[in-house]
Amino acid sequence: MTLGDITALVALGIVEELPPAPCPRPDPPRPEPPPDVGERQQMLTTALTDTGAPVTEEDRDAVADVARMDPDTVQAVTRWIERGRPPA
Repeated sequence: MTLGDITALVALGIVEELPPAPCPRPDPPRPEPPPDVGERQQMLTTALTDTGAPVTEEDRDAVADVARMDPDTVQAVTRWIERGRPPA
């Protein structure tokens, strides 16, 4: 079947022309964290790097999610990470 055949079928109404597929929209930018969340995020990142763990981009996203939790939870997670720190 050629393009001319398809065009004729569309003109006769036998085949419907599909609209173009929608373009995917980029993810909206993340909202700015409240001031104290940035400090909690830094505290978690520091605890991770002190253990010798490499912090990847995915890790940074996960740390940002944890930092948005309540301060007591963030403190508990930080202490848990610090227990895994190798001896000096």
